[in-house]
Amino acid sequence: MTPSLRRHDAPALRSTRSILKIGVPWFVGSAVLLVGIGLTASPALTKCAKDCKRLITSGFKTCRMECPKGKAGKACRKACRDERKADKAACKAATNPTPPGCGKTTTTTTTTTTSTTTTTPACPFVTKWGSSGTQDGQFYRYPVGVAVDGSGNVFVTDETDRVQKFTNAGTFLTTWEIFGFATGGVAVDESGNVFVTDEGYDRVQKFTNAGTLLTMWGSVGGGDGQFKQPAGIAVDGSGNVFVADDGNDRIQKFTNRGTFVTKWGSTGTGDGQFNGPAGIAVDGSGNVFVADQVNDRIQKFTNIGTFLTRWGSVGGADGQFNCYSLSIVFFGLTGIAVDGGGNVFVADTGSARVQKFACPAETTTTTTTTTTTTT
Repeated sequence: MTPSLRRHDAPALRSTRSILKIGVPWFVGSAVLLVGIGLTASPALTKCAKDCKRLITSGFKTCRMECPKGKAGKACRKACRDERKADKAACKAATNPTPPGCGKTTTTTTTTTTSTTTTTPACPFVTKWGSSGTQDGQFYRYPVGVAVDGSGNVFVTDETDRVQKFTNAGTFLTTWEIFGFATGGVAVDESGNVFVTDEGYDRVQKFTNAGTLLTMWGSVGGGDGQFKQPAGIAVDGSGNVFVADDGNDRIQKFTNRGTFVTKWGSTGTGDGQFNGPAGIAVDGSGNVFVADQVNDRIQKFTNIGTFLTRWGSVGGADGQFNCYSLSIVFFGLTGIAVDGGGNVFVADTGSARVQKFACPAETTTTTTTTTTTTT
């Protein structure tokens, strides 16, 4: 702005105030104001009332600098002061002199939440073999126990006091006779020691691979380390012994020498409950599979008894199990074993057959949610 224009720019400034008063955004008026005094509006400075005042102050200083010195510029300087006062009032009365965020620092906060869900699927049916009879590959009355060795061969006992050996796919290999009294489940640890549940005396006996008795533990009752007709038995890779305590509807875990470790289960049909747990097996990862006889299902647990999944229902179709009773004795899925590939073999006593299931690996799903907040 030049001195010759100072006394003639009042209409432009008043026009600026008029614009502000009727509700047009104040920064438009500021632009007019600055043009009127010879300055160029800066978008970066026209953000809020604070910037408005800053521009007026800057214009006022420029106005005074162009006024003549001494008495000759007295009227000019007064005009600059009057216009500054009027423009401040106009800026203050603007429709939105202080928009949100004016004079504040913008902070952006990003929160990332990651959740991981592990899904343990049920095991689909693969194959089966066997029928009722006494011939090779048949099972008399019902198969009792089943076990798998390191090569994947399957061993099955039945009521003829014999052991039959099959390939992993169910092809008959050989058979031999056994003798015992109320013998239940049989398991072998990695050292070759043999563990047998003795249902008649409610105990577990441990033998060498050649049959020499090493130790025994258990008595009749419901306390820790006691049993009521112990049925299935299994040993994990660390030598821990798991016993299906049939009469107490629970699983008990022991060290290799018979010291009680933990237990889980109660009578019922819910997850983690049992109704006559008979067979039990442990896979290479230490997961425990239990043949829940009267409930016609298989339940899978972690090594310390946390429930993972289950499958099965009553019936004679693939993947179903058939439990029946003679007086007070139940006959259903009794033996269970898991090979190195994670395949599960079940002695389906009520249907006089063995069923094989392939358990897929657990799947882990990771979900990441990102929330951005600007203040």
